[in-house]
Formats: sequence, structure tokens, C-alpha cells
Amino acid sequence: MTSFDPSAWNGRCVTAEGYAQAQKIGALLNLGGPTIGVFFESGESQWTVPLGVRVRVQGRVAERADLPVFVQEPGEPIMQGMSVPAGTDLEQARRRFVIEQAEATVLRTPEQVEASLAASVGESVELGGILWSRNDVWWFSHEGVDVHLERAGTLEFQQHGEAVMVRGKLSRRPMPRIDQLGIANEPERAEAFVLRVDSLEPHPRWTFQPCSDEQP
Repeated sequence: MTSFDPSAWNGRCVTAEGYAQAQKIGALLNLGGPTIGVFFESGESQWTVPLGVRVRVQGRVAERADLPVFVQEPGEPIMQGMSVPAGTDLEQARRRFVIEQAEATVLRTPEQVEASLAASVGESVELGGILWSRNDVWWFSHEGVDVHLERAGTLEFQQHGEAVMVRGKLSRRPMPRIDQLGIANEPERAEAFVLRVDSLEPHPRWTFQPCSDEQP
């Protein structure tokens, strides 16, 4: 699989498809594995769409030096940010590519995704999204809708936070509420989608495309 190198698009208007994610540093677009920061026309870096949904983003690729990197010195208090090894060129490590002046379009709302999942209950399905875990409970954000995961056979989940493709049989039944995991000693139970996973594979990557009105 080829590595993700947005530098070839620096300064160009692009369209890109992916999942809306967020970190402390701001909005991220997950391109099925690689991620890139997103700044909107307002200058803000916060999504106004539900996290996890699949979106199409259009904007201009730019380079910024805003990553909060630091070298942790022995005996010094723990700092906020991203620790890097001693000897790292901090000026270079701060640099990243982002999409600026971005506009985002939701490709399917969570309500549309839920309706599609409901129509597939009892069937074998293939779903794309982000794998998450907490307290050894695993679930899957499929375009903004959380799906509980169950292992089939000896299958192991190890890709926390990564984009993956999962295949298995879909059901719906009462399950512990994901938003209460690690908060409530006994999470309430609510109707939820459950996927008994037969296989798990890396997610195909989406690539940048030039804006339709950009000259080659």
C-alpha cells in the first residue's frame, strides 16, 4: 500500500472523502487510515457534523507548523502535547499538512445509516468505519452509528482507533450503553446493533481528487 503524501497537493484545491474525527488539536478527516487536519472557512477546526459520519470535504491543501510537540526532559513535570525523542528537530516536527477553507458535506446521515442497518438485521454484512474499545469492550463506529462487536472463534481485536472493514452477521438486541462504559458501574441496557465478526481487514484508502474547477 502506498504511503500517504499530501505534499504533492500543497496549495491545490482538493476534494476528499473520509470519516469525521476529532482530537484535542482539532478536526481530522480519516481517509480510511491516514488522517489530515481540517480548518473550515470560519477558520475554526471543529466539526459541525456528527463525529464518525462519512463526509466529502473540499478545500485547499496547506502546510502548518502547529503540532504541540516537545521533548520530555528527565525529572521535569509531564507536559501537554506530543512527546518526541531527544534530538528531534522540533521546528520540523511541528509541521503538518491540512485542508483549509474547507466545506464538508455529509454523505449519509446517522438516521439514514440506522435505517440501512435495520434493513440488514439477520444478514451477513460488510461495514466500514472506526474500531474503538473501552474496558475490553469493543465497538465500531459505522458512519456515525455505534455497532457492538462480538468475536467469532479466536478472532482478536487490536486496532483501537483504526479504520477497518468488518464482516459478520448483524443482529439487534439490548446491550450495555456505550456512552456509559467506564462511567457507570452497571451501564443501562438499550436496543443496539450487534455484529458477530467473522473477519476484519484494513480499510481501503480514499485519495485526493482535484476540485472540478481546478486547471490541471
